[in-house]
Amino acid sequence: MKILYKTLRWLLLAACAGVIVAMVLMIWTARDPASVSGLLWTKESLELYESDPEYFRVTAYKGFEDRNYSQDGRFGYSKTVKIEDLGQWQVLVRYNDAVLRDLAETDYSEGERFVYTLEDEFGHIYTEYSYVWEKTSRHTFVRLAFDSVEESFKYEETDDQGNVKTKVDRIGELKLCVYLREDVKDGVYPDVPEAVMYIWGDGTGVYEYERVKKDLPGDMEPTDGICHSSALTDKENEVE
Repeated sequence: MKILYKTLRWLLLAACAGVIVAMVLMIWTARDPASVSGLLWTKESLELYESDPEYFRVTAYKGFEDRNYSQDGRFGYSKTVKIEDLGQWQVLVRYNDAVLRDLAETDYSEGERFVYTLEDEFGHIYTEYSYVWEKTSRHTFVRLAFDSVEESFKYEETDDQGNVKTKVDRIGELKLCVYLREDVKDGVYPDVPEAVMYIWGDGTGVYEYERVKKDLPGDMEPTDGICHSSALTDKENEVE
């Protein structure tokens, strides 16, 4: 009886240890890789930093509480930052392998499976971006950087008396749209994206970004492996 009790006890302990190890591995593999976790340094951001390091301003946003995923939960985002004087917005997108299970196999020699656009509520769309990406055992991480995102737009309006007044529209939200790469043809995007995530707007908190010097490349060169969205529109080895 004692032997049976000891055997059951050791089996229970082994099962508990296995569950703990599995949970640790799950958490570990879901962590953001170092290659995409920090700032994505482009040629323009490095030049801006070098010109005046003391006033290189970066604002970091916490994101929408309980809304840092797409509506269907397939895509998530984090680490949204803005490099102020460049009008550059960066965001880290993550999705797991389940997102790709129902997609047809396509061979890409480089680049990422999806393409992205940044849009404001007035319909201005930014399709050009720089990015780095990394595939882990269970997830794909893509850090995006959109340059020259406008915060306000001036326009003229004529009143009933014929007076022309200059008015300004200021953006109040930014959303990130995700498209399947092969669905974008000759620069034309589908009417309905694969996913939409609101990365900034009313309700997004701000906190101090204190990692600029830690994130700065040691060789003061642009981020290794940086790519541009224009490379994503053509498939390698596409069958005619």
